[in-house]
Amino acid sequence: MEYPDETPDSGVVLLRNIARCDKEGCGDVIESTTTHDFATCGCGSLSVDGGLSYRRRAFNGPWTELSEWKMPDGSTVGGPDE
Repeated sequence: MEYPDETPDSGVVLLRNIARCDKEGCGDVIESTTTHDFATCGCGSLSVDGGLSYRRRAFNGPWTELSEWKMPDGSTVGGPDE
């Protein structure tokens, strides 16, 4: 998936800030819901930060982006079910 342009003038809105840890034995899906909400998976290999204000990842292993965005035309892209 190509990530949408999240610059302030783009009209794109972050709806959910989510990622999945793909490290063997983990698989946790974690979400940051508020600014400075630094959520970490159970094995400690992936952290998600920023809530709906920004997307930040800290990782030491494989992971998958699952965030969801609202596009200027009203459609949504991404998300944990995509």
